[in-house]
Amino acid sequence: LLDDYELLEDAYYLSILLLFSTFQTCIQVPKLALVPEVATTYRRRLSVVMWIQIFSMGSGAVGSFIWARLIRAFPSDDAGMPFQYAKGFTLAALVSCFSRLHLVCCS
Repeated sequence: LLDDYELLEDAYYLSILLLFSTFQTCIQVPKLALVPEVATTYRRRLSVVMWIQIFSMGSGAVGSFIWARLIRAFPSDDAGMPFQYAKGFTLAALVSCFSRLHLVCCS
């Protein structure tokens, strides 16, 4: 059976996933709803959606690379754990939130 710590950890990860999915939906739906207004023909809409996907995948790849580098920027003093993951994840999450802030403000 799961102990209390494992249940809290599972609840934490579930809440982070739900929060991320909610914010992702709040950003993606308005952005994709504007495609028919930006491009009137089928080919132009296809082109707009293609560029949206290319930049989305590219920024995801660059973001994951930066995320990994930020986590490794905090070496641990403990011999058993090579990095201080809590500090790295916190900093990476803050950078990630600030990088997405322009989407909310400019949409």
